[in-house]
Amino acid sequence: MYNEDRKELQTLVLNVSIPRISVFREAVATCERIHVFYSGAPGLDKDWIGMYRTGSSEVISRQYPSGKMDGNLTFSASEAGSYEFRLI
Repeated sequence: MYNEDRKELQTLVLNVSIPRISVFREAVATCERIHVFYSGAPGLDKDWIGMYRTGSSEVISRQYPSGKMDGNLTFSASEAGSYEFRLI
């Protein structure tokens, strides 16, 4: 007698959201406030959004969304220039 092992195909559905960060102005004057809106963050306590000079890998400032998946944060530019923001 021959027995075949039966294998079942299971589908795993993952709810994956892609984090988004939006800023109305990337080039700012000295001491100007920059309002950063984010959505789709993982919602972990150690997540943070960093402020970088455009094209640089050195973080200038960082803020923690405190486990929130969506919201907004306000940064201040110590120098005039162009900045970008990254969710880490």
